[in-house]
Amino acid sequence: MPRFNLRRLLFDRDTLSLMGLGLMVKPVGLVTQMLIAKWFGAGEKLDAYQLAFFLVTFGHGTLSRIFKGALAPHLIQKMRTLESAVFARYQNGVVGLFLGAGALWIVLLTLSVRPLIGVVWPGLPELTSQLTVQMQLAMAVPAVLLISNNLTIAVLNLHQHFRVAGAMPVLNSVCVLGALVLWHDSMGIWSLPAGFALAQVVRWPVIHLRALICRAWRPVRPSLNGADMRLIRELVALMAISELLLTVNLFLDRWFATGLEAGSISSLHYAFHLTNTVVVLFATSLITVMFPRMSAAIAAGDLEGCSRDIRANLKRAAHIVVPAAVMVAVAAPEIVYVLFQRGEFDATDGLRTSGTMAMYALGLPALVINGLVARVFHSLQLLRDKVWLSVQYLATNALLNAALIGPLKVRGLALASTVAIVVHLALSLYLLHRRHTGLATGQFTRIVSEAFLIGGLTMGVYWLLPVAETLARFTDPSIWTALGLGIAKGAVVAVIYVVFWFILWAIGRSRR
Repeated sequence: MPRFNLRRLLFDRDTLSLMGLGLMVKPVGLVTQMLIAKWFGAGEKLDAYQLAFFLVTFGHGTLSRIFKGALAPHLIQKMRTLESAVFARYQNGVVGLFLGAGALWIVLLTLSVRPLIGVVWPGLPELTSQLTVQMQLAMAVPAVLLISNNLTIAVLNLHQHFRVAGAMPVLNSVCVLGALVLWHDSMGIWSLPAGFALAQVVRWPVIHLRALICRAWRPVRPSLNGADMRLIRELVALMAISELLLTVNLFLDRWFATGLEAGSISSLHYAFHLTNTVVVLFATSLITVMFPRMSAAIAAGDLEGCSRDIRANLKRAAHIVVPAAVMVAVAAPEIVYVLFQRGEFDATDGLRTSGTMAMYALGLPALVINGLVARVFHSLQLLRDKVWLSVQYLATNALLNAALIGPLKVRGLALASTVAIVVHLALSLYLLHRRHTGLATGQFTRIVSEAFLIGGLTMGVYWLLPVAETLARFTDPSIWTALGLGIAKGAVVAVIYVVFWFILWAIGRSRR
């Protein structure tokens, strides 16, 4: 009988440490969303905050991903070849360029926000449009601090100082929750922009002091020559196109949702926030640790070791996130009822949000795994390939949004995102394999395919069994009953998945 090794299912210490910090963030974040739902529901005012928040974080998100994807591997290579003081000046020059670009974006956005909203979201209700403009203006200065904070966090990560950087989401969540609790009566919906500003002000000295103490950042004069600038432009150009396309892709759901009933944007937000818990817990923690290590291994020519590390972490992540996604999909009505359905958040909001959440959940495995696969492209500097893949992702999502919004409304937007990311992942794995990079890419595809196969079989067996019909007999509308039903559905999914996984594992062992 083959031995079952539990340690092979566990992540390394740094990854588990970041996951632990993620577990601290999520309860705070969920409490925040529950209170937002209770006090503000899913209406025009919350829609306005979500749109304003998207505008002010659009630039920072794009710049941060460009820096991590294009320049972090480059800086890791430079770190190996330059004397430490020279590298510190070079790094400061690169970070200064990105900080200046981020500040310029916020200035341009602030000057043009009114006509921009009229062009981008012409169908917005008047109240939502006015509030969006006002909130964007209020969050502009804190947004510059956010850009500075995230660039410094990226620097800490590339120097492999993960823990303080990983703790920052906890501090951010606590600040937002505190502002919401303290000021929701006096400030109303404006307590959310206030919480955003408070979080950036509090985090700034903590992040930068840590970078200074561990010498990931030194207060020295930036130094970039003409050749450096040309190289940086070459590295950034393709990555910038790819990330802009992906950011526009994030915008698509909200853009289509503006033509639906009031509260649709908020339902997208609630659903995405809940499903994003898995992404933050697994993908973000895993990528934060693996990306600098992967880039360093490739720079050192250790492709075999890099392949082994990617393969092991892909297997661990896939066999956690796939069953988790199926659990969330089948228990979405109960999850939304328990967490949100009270106060201003009524049954109509709950039905719309739970349907959207179920559609998003089905795409979670592809979203998590694609985060790791994308970093393989970045580490190998296959940026032209990422541009074409981003075009595919955007085009697929846009076409499916247009096709599905009519019959399925806001659920169709979430389903479009799910199908688009699954297709994107499949094409990414295929293209990576065709590049003959020296990595064991065929094994990556096999691991992902096996996990998706088990997930599909699990979903099929679940719906063939009379689980929903049996549990539907419990009609008591209490929170505890809904919680019990959600746990029961999740337990059934877990048992089915483990049975299929063990069968596949045993078959694989018997063939060796």
